[in-house]
Amino acid sequence: MLLFKPAPIYILDEVDAALDLSHTQNIGQMLRAHFRHSQFVVVSLKDGMFTNANVLFKTKFVDGMSTVTRTALSQSDANVQPQKGVDKARQKDKRGKPLIS
Repeated sequence: MLLFKPAPIYILDEVDAALDLSHTQNIGQMLRAHFRHSQFVVVSLKDGMFTNANVLFKTKFVDGMSTVTRTALSQSDANVQPQKGVDKARQKDKRGKPLIS
């Protein structure tokens, strides 16, 4: 179905939660190899998915605020290594006040 009539974006929330590392890596490799023209947002806590990502968005709670760190990865990275720059952003509303989530 994904190859016949692809959607513009797919969201997968912890699909690897019950899997071991090797099976998690297999899912990440399958998404990278077979669905190159699709966009996936994958929520995961395992390194097997991280190593197959093009871009990582890491979130953490700092000083009562959620922070988001963006890390772009090159395709040849075996480990998670930041490329040129790491963008750190705190979400703000239209008036410039920080949002607390």
